[in-house]
Amino acid sequence: MEKVFIKTENGKNPHAGSKARDDVDKLLKDRGYRAITVSNYEPREDRRENYFEKFHRHMTSMLNAFRLFFLLPKNSLVVMQHPMTGFVYFNWVMNPLINKKHVKFVALVHDLDSLRNLHAEKQKRDQLADLKMLRKCEAIICHNLMMKKYLVSQGFMENKLVTLELFDYLIPREVNAYDATKGIVIAGNLNEEKSGYLRKLNQLSTHLDFELYGPNYTESDEASVHYHGSFAPDELLSALKGSYGLVWDGPSVSSCAGSFGEYLRYNNSHKASLYLAVGLPVIVWQESALSKFVEEQAIGFSIANLAEIEERINQQDEAKLRENVEKINGKITTGYFLNSAMSQVEEKMKEV
Repeated sequence: MEKVFIKTENGKNPHAGSKARDDVDKLLKDRGYRAITVSNYEPREDRRENYFEKFHRHMTSMLNAFRLFFLLPKNSLVVMQHPMTGFVYFNWVMNPLINKKHVKFVALVHDLDSLRNLHAEKQKRDQLADLKMLRKCEAIICHNLMMKKYLVSQGFMENKLVTLELFDYLIPREVNAYDATKGIVIAGNLNEEKSGYLRKLNQLSTHLDFELYGPNYTESDEASVHYHGSFAPDELLSALKGSYGLVWDGPSVSSCAGSFGEYLRYNNSHKASLYLAVGLPVIVWQESALSKFVEEQAIGFSIANLAEIEERINQQDEAKLRENVEKINGKITTGYFLNSAMSQVEEKMKEV
């Protein structure tokens, strides 16, 4: 059985959105999987796409699906990263690929947009991808036990689901961003919809400092908030400095709320992997899916609201915390978690 993966040429917009996918591509290639590349039409971020651009995007997706029907080998094991570019069109060719060419699909989930529920007008499309197209796969690598339970509740067979536990974060060199004299790092998209709580940090203790890295932030007058700018993934590694990394989404400092905040109940935030990859312990919401892993591995702590941070920091054994982070760091920067999940998947495929 030939092993291949669908590689999408990622866009060049200056954000870390493609980092997780790029790392998966590299790790699969290292495992002996052959890349079959399709193009990706990525609209500009600074405005809505016009009719010509929308037509171009749809045509690119349709041609990609047509090409994949002929490029994917017979009797092959095919890994695709979900959601997949142009999945509406690819869904059309999955049945003949499975029935005529006897292709076995494995999906690695980055996001379940039907669960995230960000755009009501796209709900039907998102459900097609998450609840119909995924059912055609022989195995699905999902984030964690909470996401697994959700998929089982939607009728997915439990024996087809493998949990990742944590996203890997490959880095080209050893990086240590830990600096006890610096504040709490918040990295990622800092826009108001996703990170509205940033505009309310003045409600917290004046003894806490925050180090912000990412796009879409209007600088604050707060002396405790330090905005360092937006960086490409590789540049960010050198720029980050802090004592902890915070994983928090939504409009409130008292709880993770809204679509983005609620999604943390199921999602493994990639920014947690970034923090651990550069040696930072993490702070997470206690109701998030990551909370159990963080507490069991003692690589940080979980909180109910941001007002608890200062007290919880004072309770930590800093030396032990950094020792535990170093252990996870050694795994996350070398692909341990994906390789472990793929080994389980490959064992399952022997039984199919």
